[in-house]
Amino acid sequence: IHTHIAALASELGAAISELEFPSDNFVTIRRSVRAYIATSPTGQKLDRLVAELLGAPLTDDQESAVADLDLPAAAADHSDVRLIRLTNTPAPKPADVEIDFDCEYDDTARVYLWGALRSTTSGPATYTSFGDPSPTIGEHQLAEQFLNWCRQQISQAEETNADIRFFHYGPTDTQHLTRILGAAADPILSRSVNYLNDVIRPNFYAPHGYGLKQIAAATDAHWRTPIVTGADTIAWIHAARTGDPTAWDTLVAYNEDDTRALHAVRALVRDTDTVGDTRPTSRAPENQT
Repeated sequence: IHTHIAALASELGAAISELEFPSDNFVTIRRSVRAYIATSPTGQKLDRLVAELLGAPLTDDQESAVADLDLPAAAADHSDVRLIRLTNTPAPKPADVEIDFDCEYDDTARVYLWGALRSTTSGPATYTSFGDPSPTIGEHQLAEQFLNWCRQQISQAEETNADIRFFHYGPTDTQHLTRILGAAADPILSRSVNYLNDVIRPNFYAPHGYGLKQIAAATDAHWRTPIVTGADTIAWIHAARTGDPTAWDTLVAYNEDDTRALHAVRALVRDTDTVGDTRPTSRAPENQT
């Protein structure tokens, strides 16, 4: 897409250089150039590609403007590369005990579920949830349950001189913890890594986007409910609060899948130690940036 944008811009530049303007006034010339770009087929294609690159909603006119534009295969079908390493900064070293956590909240920003996936250097990862669909159960009570469990994990790790680290994807989870628990959340916060902001964004380019689902597609992670939006989770919690047990089970399973996806992404990043894409079975050329 970048390549096509550059080509179209060059084509427009050449065409505009041949235009004659009725005035030498800069504002008038700029208005004329904008009108030319907006009405020319080349300009409309450029507008469409820039909108696509930025992820902006497209108008019907933009959609049709490049219906005949043949993008190269890499841009048209998107290769399966989900992360391209930009630096040689090594991934964080594994901790003896690692906990990936995630929360779910409703349309009033009230957290009703905390989920945690505990993993060690040996043995399977185990998931634990702390939640209740009932609106009468306060979010502070649920956060306290999660905090107490985390304190137990920290205490057990310290008894064996093991190091423990918590991971979350993006700032939302810790923002809610801080809002609900205040300074009491420090045992978790002081040991937490925001994997999106601290590891992924500074060291990788994500061609398909930085969402957990987009990046986790390069791993063996999967969601039992693969196509989910925020509206879906809100509909589920409302259904669960009216007594639908299936909706609550779906929410808990979705939360667990989020934590397991983060665990898989972290393993993928750790498996790569050279510049290139993060697929374990495929390396990009050394000069790729």
